This record gives sequence, structure tokens and C-alpha cells, in this order.
Amino acid sequence: MKKVIWLVLALVVLVGCGSQTTTSKEGKFEVTTPMKLEKEEETASTTMGEIVMTMYSGENDDAAYMVNYADYPSDLVTEADAQQVFDGAISSVEGTIVSEKEITLDGHPGREVVVDTTVEDRNATLKMRCYMVESRFYRVMFIGEKGKVKDSEIDEFLDSFKLLK
Repeated sequence: MKKVIWLVLALVVLVGCGSQTTTSKEGKFEVTTPMKLEKEEETASTTMGEIVMTMYSGENDDAAYMVNYADYPSDLVTEADAQQVFDGAISSVEGTIVSEKEITLDGHPGREVVVDTTVEDRNATLKMRCYMVESRFYRVMFIGEKGKVKDSEIDEFLDSFKLLK
């Protein structure tokens, strides 16, 4: 009987080790990835002033997973500005755009883009979703060697991004 209990506990631990949920109370989001995400911050000069970008990222042998967010001055952000922010995020990616479409998250505007690119001389796929939630910009991004990670796994990561109240 003890062997069965230990076996069940071991299976629960092994199955649970396949993914990690990162919850950011200050960022007001959660996301699930195959690994623990590390947090760092960077300040950037923009036309709207100094903006602090908070980044969560992690990688394994096949891919990198990232969630970034930045707060823009609320009195300066309109829906048109959101489109400019999306355009800027997309134009910063090197490669060939394969697809691009408007999306929403809980009623907030967003954009999804898939890009064929190169990383360390390897063909790679980048899939990114950007959202503007009031004056906060979110970017959820996957990049990995082309063909190494299934589309369903990429979408599982991107779909796991949830806003917290």
C-alpha cells in the first residue's frame, strides 16, 4: 500500500513539473510556461517620456517565452496611441511577417503577429500578442527554432495569459 501511495505522489510531482504559472500582482497578470520566468526591469526613452518596461522571461533548449509590460502616462494614451504602440512593437521585430490580425483580451484591443526570423543562424518562428489595457501595454511573446515546438504548444502559452483584477 505504501508503494502505491509513493508512486501516486511521484506521478503527481512529475506531471506538475511540466509547467510553471507566473503570477505578477503588480503587473496584474498570470501566465503558464514550461519553466520559471525571471523578472527584470529596464527604462526606455520614448516620445511619451521615460517608460519602465518590466520583463519576465525564460528559455529552454527549444524556445524563449516572454511577457513584458509598461505603463504609459494615462492622460496621453488613446486608442490611436495604442495602435502606434502596437506598430512600434511589431516593427522592432526583424524578419518576415507571416500573419497579423487584430485581437482582444477581455474587451481590450490587441494585435497578434507571426514572424519568420533568424536567431543565431537558425530559422525561427516568433509569435507575439500585444494588448493595451487602459494605459498599460502588454507583450506576450514566443520565439523558437522553426519546427521544434508545435503550434498547439505555442498557442497554449499565449492563451494562458490572463489579466488579474
